[in-house]
Amino acid sequence: MNYSVRLLVEEESERRRLAEYLPRFSNIEQFSDRVLRICLWLHCDLSTSPYRATPRSLKDRRDSLTRLAKQLRASLSTIELLDEESLRMLRARVARRSNLFGKDGLRSSEDVTDLIEALASSADEASKFFGTEPGRPKVTEVRSAIEKLVVVWTEQVGEKPTLTTDSASGNKSGPFLDFCKAVLEPVYHANGRECPELANSIQRVLYPPKSSD
Repeated sequence: MNYSVRLLVEEESERRRLAEYLPRFSNIEQFSDRVLRICLWLHCDLSTSPYRATPRSLKDRRDSLTRLAKQLRASLSTIELLDEESLRMLRARVARRSNLFGKDGLRSSEDVTDLIEALASSADEASKFFGTEPGRPKVTEVRSAIEKLVVVWTEQVGEKPTLTTDSASGNKSGPFLDFCKAVLEPVYHANGRECPELANSIQRVLYPPKSSD
């Protein structure tokens, strides 16, 4: 998992750091999930492995996670057939192999089933990050990512982002540019690449040239 994605998943401080680039936000969990999805897409697009983000590879990943969720839930019916002594031994063995359950370990059969159901639900949620996007435009990776970040920004702030150009120097600046750098640069670096210059790409997305009739 690339560095930027790992931080978005594991570090609450990173979620809030990115959220601070927006003047206001309504739901930090929803916001971070949206940004995570964009990072995953970019990471797959930049990857030179056989698992590049093609419709086929995305479907395979999604199907594998969905299949895992179904298999986990199917195992619940098997656990229900165990007698109490078997359940007690199962709980003891699981608790010895994991440090996730605290000093008291798993104390009931419900703990075991809750754990499996939690894994199944997590697999369902993970599969959604590999959903296909019908009609996905064939544009550069960075422009595609910027277009998605524009949608997130607009939904969270309530208005489209802007970009300011200094009339004397021509330098471009603005909170949305800073936000894009904070999200996208770590993904490029994790893939061993320099992040492309973002300001001009953002300008083309926000202010596309008008086509002449």
